[in-house]
Amino acid sequence: MYRKRKTYICPEDGTSDYELSRSNKIAREFDLPLHVNGLGKLDPEAEFLIMVSKQGLYLKPVNEMLALLGSKPIYPDWISTDVFSAAGRKASQPLIKAIRGSKKSLQKGVILDGTAGWGDDTWIMAAFGFSLISMERNKIVYLLLRDAYARAGMRFPRTSSRIRLLNMDTLDILQSLCWGAEHKNNFFPWPDVVYLDPMFPGSDKRKTAEKKESKCLRLLEGEAQCDSEREAQLLELSLHTAGTKVVVKRPKNGSRYAEKVAAPVHQVYGKGIRFDVYMSSK
Repeated sequence: MYRKRKTYICPEDGTSDYELSRSNKIAREFDLPLHVNGLGKLDPEAEFLIMVSKQGLYLKPVNEMLALLGSKPIYPDWISTDVFSAAGRKASQPLIKAIRGSKKSLQKGVILDGTAGWGDDTWIMAAFGFSLISMERNKIVYLLLRDAYARAGMRFPRTSSRIRLLNMDTLDILQSLCWGAEHKNNFFPWPDVVYLDPMFPGSDKRKTAEKKESKCLRLLEGEAQCDSEREAQLLELSLHTAGTKVVVKRPKNGSRYAEKVAAPVHQVYGKGIRFDVYMSSK
């Protein structure tokens, strides 16, 4: 069963006025408990600390999570993702090919990234010129995602300006758009593409070890069994909302997402993954 992970906000340097002030602000904004004593007198049931430093935010596993994830800081790092060199842009092509189409029919447009996670694919699509509305419903992931956006924006303001991050449930937005289809929505534009990267199913038979960042995301988002009803709703509403297509990221040999709802018209393969492409039914 999914449960919230007990997480505290903690200034990295307990004597820094800046870090203390920012920690207090974040704790109030996200309704999270504050811990100001470093690792001393730490709640034995705590699982993560969101450390506030002058450089930004990072996640620190503690207590039981320390054994699972190790002691190194965990945070989304868009700046280190190579999307500007020739090699980096070539490596990103499976995702972009699935979004644009083989004939590059979609050169520009608004993409709704309904499952942002650590935001790697959001950043790649923005680097290729697309405008993104990226949704993340988990507030801990969103907080770290927002910090990654701010840090990347200092280095690459033009790319980051194409991204709009929201701490919301994609299902709620899709339902709102479909129910209010006859009314013009100024707050939330209709997307040309809906992109879904749902959590891949866990398996004890994986041939390679799962990356620490992916394992951490799985723990934060929840490892509950597949919610087939939610999956079906997400795909069905996405098909009715997208202007041109829906793209779903899957394991290379994995089953289709919500396969009873619709079948993809084609697939684009990458290393260990594939992108199932569905035509909009709007």
